Amino acid sequence: MTKAITVRSAKHADLLVLERLIKDSPYAPYFEGMDMEGAENYWLLAERGDDPLGALLIIFGKPYAFMDFLCLQEGLKDFDRGRTVSRLANEAEKILTAAGASFLVSAISHEQKTFRRVAKRRHYITAASGALVCKRVA
Repeated sequence: MTKAITVRSAKHADLLVLERLIKDSPYAPYFEGMDMEGAENYWLLAERGDDPLGALLIIFGKPYAFMDFLCLQEGLKDFDRGRTVSRLANEAEKILTAAGASFLVSAISHEQKTFRRVAKRRHYITAASGALVCKRVA
């Protein structure tokens, strides 16, 4: 029997796991050389037993909060990919709503078809389409 996928807030001991998941993601270039110390406080980690399957950055805000930078284990089967994304999104929604968010926002790249399908099933709307812009400040 396959173990259940669980989601929890990342801990300091998870920094290397988070860095590996990020390194294997499309976002790797944006995280190169960044100091991740303390960053674990803003990430959710999905696991099956001791096997890290994915991570999602959550950014607290009111009335808007953000879920972003979905990172999944390379080679994850479609079924597990969908379940991992769904479980991460569910936990993020619970945490951010409990923290006072009224509106949840996520930038989902065109390549992340699974995340887009999950968002659509969860009644998210495409509010805008365009470029994700960022600026490194440190």
